[in-house]
Amino acid sequence: MNQKTLFLTVSLIALLAISGIFWSMQKRQMASNKPVTIDPVAETPVQKQEQIKQLSQARCDVVKNDSEAQKNWKVYSNESPKFSFRYPETWSKNFPERNDGEISIALYDPKMSCSVEGSSALCGVSVSLYPIVSEASVNVKYLQRMREVEQVGQAEIKKICVAGKEAIEITDYLRHEIIFDREGYSFIVTANNLGSENQNKKFWSVVDSIGSDLRFE
Repeated sequence: MNQKTLFLTVSLIALLAISGIFWSMQKRQMASNKPVTIDPVAETPVQKQEQIKQLSQARCDVVKNDSEAQKNWKVYSNESPKFSFRYPETWSKNFPERNDGEISIALYDPKMSCSVEGSSALCGVSVSLYPIVSEASVNVKYLQRMREVEQVGQAEIKKICVAGKEAIEITDYLRHEIIFDREGYSFIVTANNLGSENQNKKFWSVVDSIGSDLRFE
């Protein structure tokens, strides 16, 4: 074997060795940079459930301090079932409507005029009670319907606390409401979406205040 042939052979072997080392290093780097995949079906619901549980527990444990404005609010008291809450001092209320065990209470600002798509609407908040006659309460029915709406990005559903127990807060393109079962009734505290940011902020905040202030005693 002459020197030229020997040189080419050694060069080829060296080139192959260097290529092997480079490929090995590249493969290890790709493996180290490979993202960790999480099964969305198995992991995501568990993570969300834990987040919701922590959120609900934190809210239930918090003692709400009344704002200066709310200290002068009127008190609504109901005897059967027994519960009470406060609402703005300048607002009015209707006599509770009762029909087949259902109770409807309207709280409104008499100085305002509101409308939704050209039709007159309540300038305030409604509190409705429906007797629970089966396991498929209004609460459950609402939640099932709103879960479907939430899946297409048209609603936001949260778990909150009312009087130390779990409740559901739902906001969609029609309304903002709190729903919960208590004392043999499904309660729904609602304010319409009036299409005005200022009006929605005013009335939706009262929904939240009633939910945080409501008492069963």
